[in-house]
Amino acid sequence: WIPDHNNSGGIPTLQIETSATSTNQRRETVYNQQGRYFRGIGDVRCPRVIFVDHIRQQLELWKQQGHQILLFADANSNVYDGILAKELHRDEIRMADVCEAVLGHKSPNSHASGSLPITGVFATSDLLAQNVFQSAHGYGLGDHRVFVIDFDLVQLLGPEYSQLVRLPGRKLQARRYRIRKAYNKSLQDNIRRHKLTEKYHRLYQSHQTMSDSEISQEINKLDKLKMEFMRCAESKCKRKCAGKLPSPTII
Repeated sequence: WIPDHNNSGGIPTLQIETSATSTNQRRETVYNQQGRYFRGIGDVRCPRVIFVDHIRQQLELWKQQGHQILLFADANSNVYDGILAKELHRDEIRMADVCEAVLGHKSPNSHASGSLPITGVFATSDLLAQNVFQSAHGYGLGDHRVFVIDFDLVQLLGPEYSQLVRLPGRKLQARRYRIRKAYNKSLQDNIRRHKLTEKYHRLYQSHQTMSDSEISQEINKLDKLKMEFMRCAESKCKRKCAGKLPSPTII
């Protein structure tokens, strides 16, 4: 899971994004990868059981510390009576599904080809959502529904929070072939001119004789150089021109 801790003078709020593995038994799946790891350290339980046990312990600890908690979960089980949902309903945690609390009914199937709601947003009782939106399938990236939850910003971030600032427009517009071509040409020219590919190759050949800190330093140096080439290519791929402004005829 990935915690995001916000505290600006109010009650500390934790926003948690987490995903439980499916029980797909193929060797190359994350489920089997986790199973091999846990068996290697002496824990032979199902990886999903271990995951739920770990997150239950962590949520109980955060609750004892007085945190508000918002949990975004791809549970890969029913978010109302599945293995994770049962732990979230425990008296020590008491987290409820936000969508059901606001809409008054349970969520539909999450996955485009599934039949159960396996993705949900859970909150402690001190976090109250105002509105909820769940998209149709195909609305965004991936094969799950998109969730939009409306919370009071002060409730989540506290009374003092940074104002949202509109980002400036970028010159690089990948939809336009001419701009893509100019960007790629500039980037490739700089990579060839400064022999960046050869430098990566030499680093790969000599990395066994270097310490971890030296390798990291050299990789960061080359990555920084590549980033400069990318910024240079973006600055040259399109020019912003100001033409004549139209004006109404004055009679």
